[in-house]
Amino acid sequence: MAHTHTHNHHHGHGCDHDHGAQTPATIATAVILFSLATVEWFAGKGLNNPGVIADAGHNLSDAIFALAVVLMIPVIGIGRKVFSSSHFMRCNIESLVAIVIAFTTIAMIGYLSIEQVLKGVSTEHSELVLLIGIVSWGINLTLAKMLMRSSNSVTKSLGVHLLSDATASLWISGAAIATLAVAWWGWNVIAAVIILGLAAKHNWHLISDEGKKIHRLESCSENVNSPSHSH
Repeated sequence: MAHTHTHNHHHGHGCDHDHGAQTPATIATAVILFSLATVEWFAGKGLNNPGVIADAGHNLSDAIFALAVVLMIPVIGIGRKVFSSSHFMRCNIESLVAIVIAFTTIAMIGYLSIEQVLKGVSTEHSELVLLIGIVSWGINLTLAKMLMRSSNSVTKSLGVHLLSDATASLWISGAAIATLAVAWWGWNVIAAVIILGLAAKHNWHLISDEGKKIHRLESCSENVNSPSHSH
């Protein structure tokens, strides 16, 4: 999830942000992914399949990010008022919110996958698992292409994120095919671990990027406020 930023260092060293997300497409993406995640959650629980559960968590995290793009405007506005006396919080609250969401996503998917493995894994209904994986991949791919056609940088960035995440769903189908060939419960666990790993990787990159953004903002602020800085 990317955001464009403009910074005014001439009047009180403000930190103005441009959040012109294409709201209708982003909201539609959030609703569709949330619906898909809900279906996958119940299907995964019913099928005792940690791979499907992990993909449900992965799609739910994408739905949350899509919704966050829309909600970020009022949330950040409120946050800046609450922390108006703190330059650090006022200018970095957007990045801090994104980091909290990313950490929560990693923890949530990991918990759901481990919980399902501990309850037992089934090798039955692999044909249905294969279909779920293909449908999930198709939906992510379609949404990604739709968002990437947008001229808005934030919306396009979300589309790129979904495009990279679409491949995660294919691991469910791969595990289902492997299970059909060799009826071993471990394929589904491997799929869950890979999906969790991909989600963790993507979210860790987000955390890293937002952390670097905070560092750049603080470094810029220190340089602007230093006695040697001239306007």
